[in-house]
Amino acid sequence: HQEWQKLDEPDPHYPGNKLKPIEVRNLAVDSTPVSRGQLELWVEIRPATEAREPKVALEAPPPRSFEVRIICWRSKDVPREMGDYFCKFWIGASRKQSTDVHWRCQNGRASWNWRIK
Repeated sequence: HQEWQKLDEPDPHYPGNKLKPIEVRNLAVDSTPVSRGQLELWVEIRPATEAREPKVALEAPPPRSFEVRIICWRSKDVPREMGDYFCKFWIGASRKQSTDVHWRCQNGRASWNWRIK
């Protein structure tokens, strides 16, 4: 709390209140109720004549493309004594991809080194 207060100049209009109330806001995305982090801040409402220059533009970072990969190494606890196992994967609306078949797998433990992207 004290470190945040050092970022601002003392306010001559309010000499008795040295500490400003810190608010904690959750960062959220509309598609999920899970918080994406928190932001600590204080809000000051001042007349335009007291505004600091230069103004800071708050904007999102530029979009970046990235690649998602899934790796399938093994299965376990598959409720069959013996079988021929394979796994099928897809991300969103992408095409479905399957691993090779692990023939005559016993005790529900198959193994692969299969990667999709």
